[in-house]
Amino acid sequence: MSAPLLKDPEKKLLSEFGGVMEKAGLPDVSGKIFAWLLICDPPCQTSDEIAQALGIDGDLAGQMGEMLTEFGMTEKVSLPDKKCFVVKPIGQMMQQRMGLLHEFRQTIQHSLILLKDQPEKQQRLKDLDSFYGLLEEELPKILACWEAGIK
Repeated sequence: MSAPLLKDPEKKLLSEFGGVMEKAGLPDVSGKIFAWLLICDPPCQTSDEIAQALGIDGDLAGQMGEMLTEFGMTEKVSLPDKKCFVVKPIGQMMQQRMGLLHEFRQTIQHSLILLKDQPEKQQRLKDLDSFYGLLEEELPKILACWEAGIK
């Protein structure tokens, strides 16, 4: 299938987002769908609407939309006449990421406790703990600054 309604700049944008997602180990179509949801009108799109716009299979659009929802990048919204995907608000997306960051850091710290008698195996864990500690401290401040600037 092809997507005849897309203009060349839009096709390029979708392709670039797809490439970034592919580098992250995800299917390129997930990046194309995310990019589409960033620019489409209306912003809430069903799987079939996404499929038609991008020239892909409807089932694939639904599966990738669900995957993006699991990753916290989109959310599924129930409207009176349809269920659709929409990009998750950035603040919510980042709050979810900060929660995962905290869980990951707790796992690192627990690992350090488990390996307390094996200091030779701790250095990389300590490096990660230090880095994630900095992120955990600074990301809320960055998010607060960003939110203050958009209101």
